[in-house]
Amino acid sequence: MATAKKAPAKKVAAKKHTARGLAQDRRQVSAVAPHEVAYEAKKMGATQAAVKAVIAKVGNDRAKIEAELTRAPAKKAHTARGLAQDRRQVSGEAKYELAYEAKKMGVTQAAVKAAIKKVGNDRAKIEAELKKGK
Repeated sequence: MATAKKAPAKKVAAKKHTARGLAQDRRQVSAVAPHEVAYEAKKMGATQAAVKAVIAKVGNDRAKIEAELTRAPAKKAHTARGLAQDRRQVSGEAKYELAYEAKKMGVTQAAVKAAIKKVGNDRAKIEAELKKGK
């Protein structure tokens, strides 16, 4: 009896990128691949939601995404550190802030402006300066 020989298993070649393919793949960020979004977010110091929003806005080209993330944001009502940072400062140009600080400290708006000019716009320093003058 002759035994049948088993046919050798076919080897499946590993998928190779073409010369352009690998570079093209690295040039793009996939919004549906969590690891790519997380990497880009960490690299650029942004949130993953921000990266996904930028991908939706400018497409998946890495250079465009990074340019958009590093671009100076449009002027906002608050600083990058947020509302808490703004509350620690008094603007010498905003009349309502001068009026509030003057009423709070029981001094004139001119005195508040003078304190800002002397110590800067940090609220704690301004209040300390105004307390010294009382």
